Amino acid sequence: MYTCGTPTGAYQIGVQHVGLNMTPTGRPKKRPPNTGALLFNSVENGTLFSLLGHDCVSLAAGVVQLLKSDPRNPGVWIKAHRGVVSLVKDYDKRAYFLRLYDIYRKQYLWQQML
Repeated sequence: MYTCGTPTGAYQIGVQHVGLNMTPTGRPKKRPPNTGALLFNSVENGTLFSLLGHDCVSLAAGVVQLLKSDPRNPGVWIKAHRGVVSLVKDYDKRAYFLRLYDIYRKQYLWQQML
């Protein structure tokens, strides 16, 4: 079977296939360091990083208040949560998330997959 002039399954000379986690030199990509919230001190940012989990990296973080619309009255906003939101790269799930944490109670509150 041929596709685009190249036999299926045939090897191409001079073409280097690079995996998702490999650089062109064959070395694994380095994961970016965790990035915390600028308004937090190092202890608070450390707590955030510990809440992320094993295979997750915080790419950005900031203090937020999450509002939701009232289902009975669509013109009214209700405070749902407050805490620190983080743009998280989850290597295990191979996805990016916005995740909201309460670092003082050490709780995960909310997430949205991007």
